[in-house]
Amino acid sequence: DVWASVGIHPHEADEHEALGMAELITAAGHPRVIGIGETGLDYYYEHSPRAVQQELFRRHIRVARQLDLPVIVHSRDAEEDTLAILREMRATTIVVTHDAEEAMRLGDRIALLDRGRIVQAGTADEIYHDPANLFVAGFFSELNTFDARVEGNGVETPLGRFDAGRHAPGSELTVAIRTAGLDVAAHGGGMPPPGTGPGRITARRFLGVSEQLLIAIQGADKPVSARIRADDPAG
Repeated sequence: DVWASVGIHPHEADEHEALGMAELITAAGHPRVIGIGETGLDYYYEHSPRAVQQELFRRHIRVARQLDLPVIVHSRDAEEDTLAILREMRATTIVVTHDAEEAMRLGDRIALLDRGRIVQAGTADEIYHDPANLFVAGFFSELNTFDARVEGNGVETPLGRFDAGRHAPGSELTVAIRTAGLDVAAHGGGMPPPGTGPGRITARRFLGVSEQLLIAIQGADKPVSARIRADDPAG
């Protein structure tokens, strides 16, 4: 079986500048047409003027709304204008991405799927600060993980003791700490200040505005990863 979508790609927008809604509606009238597009904005190649791309994009959205069909959106190096037009047109859009930062920039709400099932949905702020599980937490940032057992009301890790929340004493847990959640500071020797622990940087990688450090810490079975600003004197 063959199904189709109908639309003008932004590369060819200037060749179809005069295309009206009626022509699009007629073309989409075939029962095998299940979507409108691929349409949108492409500022990377920019084969068509931006203003022409934008107007044709709006026209496709109007047609899709009138026919109650989904819009297939193309966006390259045009994220800000694409999002602005979708909001201007009040178009409900599902954007599929594997990039956490892009999801947070584009989405009013985010739904994370794991093995085809939604494991958590909410705003970027809600999901980032209250992830449902390790998969969700790991989607937004690199994690250091430690196996631990609840003792009293807390768990001991190589990075210190943490509150166990609702978990009962004796429970086996995985404690996850974001690489950006670690503070790293140079230490001149002697006893470390309260609330800190000694470590030794074994590797570092420059990543532009940040650096990734691998730190050997007593009690950890593998190096702990930390992200710091590239101009941080701790590095």
